[in-house]
Amino acid sequence: MKKPGSVILSLWHRLRVSIPKIYLPLPRTRTKIDISITFISCIIFLCIRVTAERYFEIMRGWDPSSYRKKLISASVVSIVHALLLTPSLGVTLWTQPFAITSKMKDYPIIWQNAADSLLQFCTGVYGFLAVL
Repeated sequence: MKKPGSVILSLWHRLRVSIPKIYLPLPRTRTKIDISITFISCIIFLCIRVTAERYFEIMRGWDPSSYRKKLISASVVSIVHALLLTPSLGVTLWTQPFAITSKMKDYPIIWQNAADSLLQFCTGVYGFLAVL
């Protein structure tokens, strides 16, 4: 029998390993940061925002320049983000014991990849907000 939450962790782990990597090189170092999930989630959030705006214009008949439409469309993005992030983050934190001195590499690879995916997913929201 699988541990509770292992399905959610394995989904984020598979997402992390299956997406082609996009690296951001850091200046004056040889370090490169993987931003693939950040980039993809930013694009997904932009698509959700545009879809929500079009829905309110076409299906609900709202004025295209309405501030209310823009505000509620932004709220739809926040709701989707929270619905995806909250259970996943809860499972990720619940499945491994917390030790303040441990390093990420001390945890199982599935947990490392899931945690990295969630961090990038959160960063994607900030990228989305910066684009607006």
